[in-house]
Parts: sequence; C-alpha cells; structure tokens
Amino acid sequence: MKNNIKLMYGIAFLQGLVFYAPIAALYRTSAGLSLFDISLIESISYVLMIVFEIPCGVLADRIGYRRTMIICNLLYFLSKIVFWKAYTFGMFLTERILISIVFAGLSGVDTSILYLSAEEGQSQKAFSIFGTLGTMGMIAASFICAASVGTNYRFAGWLTIFPYALAAVLPFFLHEVKQQEEQKQTMHHVLAVLRETVHDRRFLLLIISGGLLSETAHMVTVFLNQPKYTETGMDASAISLVYIVMMLVGLLEAYSARFAKRTGKRMAGIILFACAMAASIMLAFASEAYMAVISIGIVNIVYAMFQPLFSACEHDAAASADRATVISAGALIADAVAVVIDLVMGQLADVSLMLSFLAGGAFLLAGSVLFAAVFQKRTAV
Repeated sequence: MKNNIKLMYGIAFLQGLVFYAPIAALYRTSAGLSLFDISLIESISYVLMIVFEIPCGVLADRIGYRRTMIICNLLYFLSKIVFWKAYTFGMFLTERILISIVFAGLSGVDTSILYLSAEEGQSQKAFSIFGTLGTMGMIAASFICAASVGTNYRFAGWLTIFPYALAAVLPFFLHEVKQQEEQKQTMHHVLAVLRETVHDRRFLLLIISGGLLSETAHMVTVFLNQPKYTETGMDASAISLVYIVMMLVGLLEAYSARFAKRTGKRMAGIILFACAMAASIMLAFASEAYMAVISIGIVNIVYAMFQPLFSACEHDAAASADRATVISAGALIADAVAVVIDLVMGQLADVSLMLSFLAGGAFLLAGSVLFAAVFQKRTAV
C-alpha cells in the first residue's frame, strides 16, 4: 500500500500548483465579474457541496475509492479548462459547480485511502505530509506567478491545466483499499449507517469542535485578514509579501504528528484551540501591523497543525466499513456549523472587525470544550 501513499502525495503536490491563486480575484474581475458576482458564485457552490455531500459519500462506498478518485480528478482537470476559458458569469459558475461535485466526491475518500494505506498508528503522519506537499505546491506556484505571470492572468490559468492533467492520470495507478464485498449496499443499510453516525455522541462532538476551529480559522485567514492588514496601514505590496510568508508557515503542518505524539491528541487539540482563541482576541485589539501579522500567523499555524490531527481522530472514530459515507455525514454537519460561523462573523465584520474577532474567540472557546469532551472516559451511570 506504500505505492498508494506515494501517489496520493504526488496528487496533493500537483493540485497545489494553482498558478492563478495569488490573483484569483483579479482573474475574475478582469473578465467582467463584480465582487458580488464572485460571492454569489461561491455561495451557490457552498450550497451545492452540502447537497452533494451524502450522495457522493454513498456512491464512493458503492463503487470503491479508486474509481471515485479517478472520476473526481478527471472532473477537477476539466474544471481548470473551463476556468481558463471562462469569460462570463455562467462559465465561472459552471467551473464552481464542477468543483462542488469534486469536493463533495473527494470528501472522506482521499483521507480514507491514506488512512487505510498507512501502517497502524502512522495515519496522522501521512495526513501531515499530504497537507504539507499541497502547501509546497501552492508556495511554488505563488513564486512562479510572481516571477512570470504579471498581468497576463490567462497565462496563469492555462499553466494550471498541466499539473491537473498529470494529477488526473495518477489515480489510475492506485490500488483499491475498500473490500469488494463491502461495496454493494442497500438503501436500508445506508440509512442505518447514517442513523448510527448521528447518534454517536463522541463523533458529533468531534465534528462540531473541528468545524468550529476550521471555519473560524478560515474566516480569519482568508476573509478578515486583508481588511485587518489594511486597517493597520499595510499596503498591497506588504500584504502580498505576507501572503507568501503565511504559505511558508503552513509547512509546519508536517510537525503535527510529532506534536500530538509528544503531548497526546487531547492535549494537542486543547493547546491549538487555546492558541487560536488567544490570537483571535489579540486581533480584536491589535492596532499595529506587526501584531496583526503575528496573530494571523498563529491562526495559520494552528489551522495547519490541526487538520492532520482532526483527520486522524475522525477516521479513528469512523469505525464503520462504509467510511466515506460516515465521513460525508460528518462533513455535512461541519458545513452546517460553517454556515453559522460565516453568517455571524461576516455580519459582525460589517459593523466592526473587533466584534467579529471576539466572536471568533467565543467560537474557539466553545470548540475547545467540545473537543476536550470527546476524550472524556466513559463512566458507568
């Protein structure tokens, strides 16, 4: 199964090579889209991911993880061609619809292949390397974009097609890790798996706590960071430099497994929640650029190191043979948590960035309590 892991690592790196990522918004606005158009497309995409999540998970458990990877990576490749050729709202929406199907289809499948292919006790290390290689691809693409793309945004879109074409070929060489006899399911069986999942208290607490940290960190590092940088007086060139630094910070994901092994998963999670909460509160009151950069850097580190830890805990908790269905059910719950966080923090940000960051701190406090509860020993009643 080591061949599977190497192939998955290759896919992660290649799909990190999105050469238009640093200028993604400019790419779209140069084609005539407004910021409202972009946000509307993203909202539609998010809703579609929620709709597709469970059906795609069930389908993956029926046809196998290898076939699912092949289909999703071919669609991913197709989406990059559509993006390169997109000049209208409809074309950009088509690209996001394809991406929604891909993300829902891969949800739980890519990590399941890694989990089932890794040696016992080595899954978190595999998740860490997988995420780190994706980040390395993004960093490489950012430098290439800065050095060669300039204002030729279409060239960046065209260039991105090639690594995704290669990434679409690699899944054909994967070995199936899901047993054949497990792949045929009845609807009654699927409903039984979903019912068992939503009644698993510890699994639900884990998913909700993970959703609270992941989406709060996503809001801070993707949507609220640039307004905060601007508020503290940073210009566009400084913000671009910080973007690359934050990508480099993401490489610390590789140390997630070592950190969790030293402290234990429960304590590792609590420490990460505490650091993110402190950083969010610092951001609420930061008036200097260096404080904003340090605080957002801390949130980036926490997010990077938490993802492999969360994936390992999630797969440990997903004892069912229908792993993709269970993980998809968890992703659906996490998506619902994300919607609440986005609405609350987004609405508060229109009033005051300080209030939005304080709300983020409150979400992280709640998440830390739930995460700690996941590891409480069962006691007799």
